[in-house]
Amino acid sequence: MTRAEWVAALNTRLKDSENQLFTPEEKEAHIEAAVQEYSRRRPRFFTAEIITGAGRQCYPLPEGALWVAGVVLPAPSGAPEDGCWQRGWMDDGGSLWLFPAPEADGLPVRVTCAGAWAPEEVPAGETELVLLAAHARCCEVLATETARAFVFSVGDEKFDKSEVSAHYRELAQALRAELRRKLARH
Repeated sequence: MTRAEWVAALNTRLKDSENQLFTPEEKEAHIEAAVQEYSRRRPRFFTAEIITGAGRQCYPLPEGALWVAGVVLPAPSGAPEDGCWQRGWMDDGGSLWLFPAPEADGLPVRVTCAGAWAPEEVPAGETELVLLAAHARCCEVLATETARAFVFSVGDEKFDKSEVSAHYRELAQALRAELRRKLARH
């Protein structure tokens, strides 16, 4: 889906085509946050190659990587032919550490990473999950913004806005529960 299609789909869910609750930019921000949340639960796996430097142990994670799922390391020099050698790796704070440090320049290291989706890349069958998360985020914002609502009277008319926040909070909780159920099914 394009960003415009995402916003249109969220407009339909929120019944906010006139942009009275949220601006289009705010809706895009909620969609982006929902895509990031979806990515943490259902990441996009990709493979990248890092080229080693002699004696260098630490390398930045490939662009777009949230965490490392696997690393294929070249055998160290002098490793036995039968494959009885050890080499390790660690993902720490956005860096990939290789153990022991490579002895040569130019060795290819294949890194399988879990990364975030771009909104345009979310699989078509998964868009409902992202929209649920975005809708829940919008309801959470509305619950916060209306939390200061109160009851007041003007003449004989009484205005009770005190339950608006609770309504949006309950709706957000219901949407989150539905999202968890749908994520658990797949």
